Amino acid sequence: MPRSSPGHRSILPLANGVARIGGLVAVLVGLALCAIVEQEIIARVGPHRAVKAQVSSATPSGRRPHPTPKATRTDLAAPLGQVRTTVLRQRGASARAAFGVEDLPQPDVHLTRIDDAKGWAFGTAAIPPPPGVAAVPDPSVFVARRSGKTWQVAVAGVEDFVRLVRQAPTTVIPADERPILEQYGEAVSAKEGVATGMTLPWSAGQSWTMHSVAGNDALQFSGGDGRVLAPAPGRLYRFCTRSASQSMLLLIHADGLASEYYQMADVPDVKEGALVQEGDYLGHTGTARPCGGAAPASGPPTVDFTLFSGASPMPLEGTQIGGWTLHAAGDQVWADRSGLRVDAGNPLLNFGPVDASPSPAPRPPSATPSPRSHSATPSPRSPSARPSPRSTHSR
Repeated sequence: MPRSSPGHRSILPLANGVARIGGLVAVLVGLALCAIVEQEIIARVGPHRAVKAQVSSATPSGRRPHPTPKATRTDLAAPLGQVRTTVLRQRGASARAAFGVEDLPQPDVHLTRIDDAKGWAFGTAAIPPPPGVAAVPDPSVFVARRSGKTWQVAVAGVEDFVRLVRQAPTTVIPADERPILEQYGEAVSAKEGVATGMTLPWSAGQSWTMHSVAGNDALQFSGGDGRVLAPAPGRLYRFCTRSASQSMLLLIHADGLASEYYQMADVPDVKEGALVQEGDYLGHTGTARPCGGAAPASGPPTVDFTLFSGASPMPLEGTQIGGWTLHAAGDQVWADRSGLRVDAGNPLLNFGPVDASPSPAPRPPSATPSPRSHSATPSPRSPSARPSPRSTHSR
């Protein structure tokens, strides 16, 4: 390289200065670009994830970071799968008989309360009827306890359920809720002829139309003001919640019985396990079936109503409710009160929780509870009920 002539200053120091300035500019430009990229990532991912990343990378020494929600969801994948398997094993036989099918859909499971630190969970599960099957879902409440990497799950109606209910921490099963779950789990399946002491699930003095449900120990009701009310005190549990106002409900009563409500609208958003009193509002008759099954038939809004004992459906035959004794033969259902008979498809007057029926006496063939009567004795003018033999017309 030729040297600079004497009397002329070298340009090399100047070139080096320019290079240094250029490198600094490049660094500044790079930092600016990084800031732009970071803002773009935050905008796309969301501020919560960005904060989470900062917290996890800036944890003070000596402190363990809190587990992220993602880790918690991963831990709970195990009980969800175990619950589905257990529900199908413990409740599958009764569901297959009720639905008239061999292959069952996967249960809809909700973990209501979780104590991840102690390894306990409580929740609800429902085996839905397959598409096209007009049946009521099979509901269960369950308790789960973690043991190592596995979970022990017990559904109401099996021996381990009551034991786990008694052992569960109050964070999972509150103390005031425990006795009613124990009673429900210990109750044996009811035989025919149970006096429930309940009212029908609407206001006393109103008449609603009674319908039978094929293949189920269940009834369907419509009419009146459409307000579905608790037939007795109990604790309320939700199933198949798809929106704030659509759920199937199970109301567990203190005597080990339970009542189930399906196809309702305007279900209140009550706390799981909340204590309700007789006459409290549960929802409105509707057409939504959040647990699946056959689409509702055209017609007025209805509610499906089923009674359980020992976590098993109660037979309709001989069940006493709302001042009536229910009867079932094949797919035909009717109600009887002191020789008066109401067949499915006719209005049924709710007399309340206590049977105040008069002594049996001969009545004209047209005698029946009047849909508009509010007295404790039937009016002889309504054609919806009549004394008759135990046989009945088809629906």
